[in-house]
Formats: sequence, structure tokens, C-alpha cells
Amino acid sequence: MSKKPARIPKYILKELAEDIQLLILTNQGKILILEIIEELPYEIKYLVLDSLSAFYSNNMVEFFHLLEDEYGKEVEAICDKALAKYAMSNYDIRKKPLVKLPFYKAYASVSRHTGRITLDVAWLNNNGTLNVECFYLTFSADGVHSFFLIPEMPIEQYNIDRQMLSNMLEINEQEAAFLITEAHNWNMLKMTRPAVGKFLYNKYLTLEVNLTKSDEKYLTNRLSGGLTPRQVVNSFYFAIKYQDFTFINAICPNASSNLLKESCQDLLGLNTIILEGQAQQIFANASKADVTAYALTVADSNCYKADYRFSLLKEDGYWFIDDIKLEAKELISPNSPYNPYNIEVFCRVYEILDLDELFELLEMIDNIREVTELPYGLHLRVFVNGEDFNYGVSFLSGVIADIIINGDEFVIISRDYENLLQLHNLWFSTEMPALLTRGEYQVDLVAAYNYIEGNYVSFEDVLILDTKNLPVGDEFRFVTTIYLVKDYKKVFDHINNIPNMTVIADNDYHIFYQYEYKDGDKALLAEYVLGPEWLTLSAFGHADMSLVRQSLEVFLHDSLELDGVEIREHGFFDILTIEMKKAYPNLENFLKELYLTKWYYSSLETLDGLSPLEATKTEEGTKLLWRLIKKIHQNETINLNRGKYNTIRVKEYIDIIEKKQEKDK
Repeated sequence: MSKKPARIPKYILKELAEDIQLLILTNQGKILILEIIEELPYEIKYLVLDSLSAFYSNNMVEFFHLLEDEYGKEVEAICDKALAKYAMSNYDIRKKPLVKLPFYKAYASVSRHTGRITLDVAWLNNNGTLNVECFYLTFSADGVHSFFLIPEMPIEQYNIDRQMLSNMLEINEQEAAFLITEAHNWNMLKMTRPAVGKFLYNKYLTLEVNLTKSDEKYLTNRLSGGLTPRQVVNSFYFAIKYQDFTFINAICPNASSNLLKESCQDLLGLNTIILEGQAQQIFANASKADVTAYALTVADSNCYKADYRFSLLKEDGYWFIDDIKLEAKELISPNSPYNPYNIEVFCRVYEILDLDELFELLEMIDNIREVTELPYGLHLRVFVNGEDFNYGVSFLSGVIADIIINGDEFVIISRDYENLLQLHNLWFSTEMPALLTRGEYQVDLVAAYNYIEGNYVSFEDVLILDTKNLPVGDEFRFVTTIYLVKDYKKVFDHINNIPNMTVIADNDYHIFYQYEYKDGDKALLAEYVLGPEWLTLSAFGHADMSLVRQSLEVFLHDSLELDGVEIREHGFFDILTIEMKKAYPNLENFLKELYLTKWYYSSLETLDGLSPLEATKTEEGTKLLWRLIKKIHQNETINLNRGKYNTIRVKEYIDIIEKKQEKDK
């Protein structure tokens, strides 16, 4: 007997269905419907949508067409099924044509150099009023950040409001479509969900834009205003950090790609963290300027300081970068006080009790702005003097504190302990505090940066995972990236065709192990676990994670949505349940081979950056290696005394060392 598909009873969804049938009558109401859907827990979202097809009306037909327009392939099967049911009940399921209104005007803020703009586009109604579509666009991971509609606005009021805003410039329909499409491309590239309302603003994404490259550069410069040479260089660092090449092309019109390849390649590395990037001294006259600048970066656990000289020219009232020269680059000593691993910041961690009250308190802080959205929250920054781009990319200069909302967790990070205390006193200045104190920490700058970038689910994970490289011990900890799946077949087919892959099927999900060959043996590169509506991608350390993520996302950016990054609590071998061992008797030995080969060829901090392979080549390295083996043995003994079984025993570490040494003779 076949199992009846899961359904939510009609009486539970009756009120929601009634609201949908009322709200669907206006575009504002449709946006509200979509916002309600976005608030549904992911675990039941698709079940709710499927169950709503039990309500029959013409308005429900329009509702499922709205879902198709907004979400596309993600809900295609659900919508096709619902509309087929309605057709069988003699409902007209033909989609109503979208009526395009005449374009009136568009205005954009002069803030393109910040990587963010506000944009208003007005369309003329038949009754002489305007429908105004309002956007907040970012040219980084947030993409189309927010969108709302002002219906039937009087023309006179619209024009008065725009004339009062000195930082808004009028642009045409083609330019508006270009900006919206550019921002939406970031959502696709970074696999983040754009603001709801795509059923309305999709007309911009499908408009044939005929702007030339020269037109695009001119628009970008107009919307960046009159930047000083210092601000041009600092905005260049911001654009490099977020890889905003449209902006870079606008301020580096003379072969910008060659400039980047020759002088700035180190800033664009896959695993490079740009901690600082600032203009320093300016030497200028009315038409030319030389700017000295520096960048502080972290790559492959090493820290570098690079000095640059920017040559700028002034043309048509705007400063452009004409040339960039790398003048010096130095490796910062691990013992240097300037090494970011040696720079500690103060952190306070809280639990959020009242989010609305918390936002009211945040509004009381001067010079605070949103930096970016995170998978589960926001990154805010409090500046000394506001955001005037006299400071560049910075974790220290001109910054009072970084504030992170991460789910139910609220974290303040500051170099100055007094700033931390002042903000703490603000949170607890009310009778009913919005926060509950959870702890106070000191961590290095790189660890803080990785938390701010959304690389940890909770702050305590920062204390678990070594920021420099792979953890040492009998079990590496996995870094895991979580995705929501929009197109299961496309995702499955792509992963299944990746070379050097072993697949294991287990009920409703598939496990894929991607490996690379090290001297003829298999070493783990990544683990993929694909369920019906989700995918996890796991790897040892952020370097491997960056590599496999980039490879995956370039092909599947339109089929996945990034949902977060976490440290997998039970590690690589948590798949080895009793049931899995019975079903796949050889699985444990296969995973051990992947793990031990990976360990043998990985650089480890406890071996002074050597791999076990490299350590066996020198007397000093061999001493460090056997000291590490002794430490692993001690950990194994402690775990056994606690009743914990180690999947990899110390003897197996010794066996692989001896086996490899024998092979090399």
C-alpha cells in the first residue's frame, strides 16, 4: 500500500488562505504575501505551499502564478501540480498578462563608490498618479537588498521630494535597469536570495539594455560624485575586497585588468583576506596626483604588508587611477606585534531577548551603518567620523566597534576595551534589557575577522577551530557550508559528474566523497551530502573549503542558495553509524584512507608549518613529528578513560608514516 503524501489539514491553513485571497488583489498585497512566505520555517515551507492547493478560487490560481513569477524553478513542481488540479475543476488557469505602465522618471543616490545605492523608479498610472518602485541595491553579496512599492503617489509630491534630496541624480530607464541587473547578478553569484518583489522588478532584469561600456563607466562615475584622490584609492580597496569589477573598471579606465594582473594579483587570491587597505600620503596638483598606500593581507596562514603607489589623472572633473605600482612587499614575522595573529581584540557575547528593543537602542548610536547581511543576521560598524572614505578597508583605523547580529547571538568586537564598556552600558540602560550577557573574550584579529565574515555559526566556534590551519589531533574538525537546493536534478547531475568521486546512497540522501591523489593514495578534498531540499559541503579548513566552493558555485549559482557556514560538531566520521557499517562494510577503511592521507600531506602548525611528509626529511622535523604523535597518544588515552572511542588510533598514524617512508626508499 502506497504511503499517502504529507499534508497540512485545511483548518490550520484556512486563515492564511483567506488572507492570501484578499491580499492578492494588489501589488502591495502580493509583496506582503511573499514576505509571509519568507517567514515560514524552511522545514515546512514547501509543505505549506503544496497544501494551499486544497483551497479553490480564481484568486488562488493567481497566487500560484505569483509563486511561479517570484521563485521560478524552485517551486515549479508545486505550482504545476496545483494549477493542474484547478484546471481539472474547470478554473481558467491562464496567466493574466502583465500591464507595463509608461516610464516617468528614475533617481539614484550618489553613493556608487560605497558599493550601495538607493534607487526610485516612477511609472505613470492611467489616473495621472505614479507607482514608485524603491530599491536599496548593493554591489556585494546582498545584491537587491530591499524593495518596496509606493502606489498612486501624486506627481507633484514626487518631484518636490526628489528636488529636496541633493544626493540624488536623475537617470533613465536603461540606466536603472542596468543598476538593478548588476545588483541582482551579485545575488546569483553569491547565491543569496534577493529582496521579495521579483514578480514586479523582473521587467528590469529582462529589459534589453543598450548601454556601451563607456556609458556604464560614465554612469558609475556620475553616481560616485566628486571623490578626492584619497577617496578614490580607498574606494578602490573596497571594490577589490568585494571584487566589484564594474566600479574598478570605471575608476581605472586605462586597461584595468592589466593593472590588476601586474600589481594587485596578491589582493585577489582565492584565500586572501584583506584586513587593511588605506591611502597614506598624497602628492598632487590640479590635474595629477600620486598616492602612497598599503595593504595588510593574510594568505595561507602568512601575513604580508604591501606598499603601493597610485598615479591618478583628473579628466572631466573626475579623478581616475592611471597606474598602480607595487613598490614593496614583506612577510610579517610571526612574532611581530603587527602580525594580525598577535593583535587581540575584545569581544562581548550576548543572547538577544528582545530584537525590537535592541534595534531601538542601535538607532541611538551615531555613525553606525550596516556593512553586510550575514546568513543569519547583520554586520554593523560604528565609525569614528562616519563613512567619508578618508579611511579605506579597515578593521582598526577609524572604527569604534563591529557589531554582529547572528541568529539569537549578539556580539560586540572592539580594539578598545573602553568602547566595549560604553556600548555595554547602553544595552543595559533600560529597565528591561534587550540582551543577556553570555561571556567576554579576547581573540586574535584573524579569528574575529572570520567570525564577522559569517564563517562560524556561533562565537564559541571561534575558540574551537584553529584560525591558522587544520586542527591537530585524532579527528579533524569539518568546516561545513549549507545550501538550500532550488533545482535538485541539476545539482545531483553536476556533483555526480565531478571527477574522482565516490557515491553512497542512504534512503533520502546521497553522500559524495571527492578526493585527490597524493603519491598514488586518495586524500579527501570534500564531502557533499545531498538531500531533497538541501546540500552540505564539507572540507578540512577554510583553504580547501574556498577551493571547492568556488568550483561548485560557478556552475550551480542559480540552483543553490547559501544558508550558512558552521563547524561540524562530530567531525568527519559521524557518518559511521552501525546501520551504515552494515550496509557498507568497506566504508570505514575507505574514510580512514582519505583522512590519513590528507593528514600526512597537510601543513600543520605544530610542525612549524611542515606536513608530516616534510617533517620526516629533517632531524628537527622528525622530533616535532614524534612529539605530535605523543600528544595524539595522550589525547587518545584521555578519551578512552572518558569512554570515548577514537576512530583513528595512534598506531594508524604511525603506520602511515612508516609505510610512506618505506615507499620513498
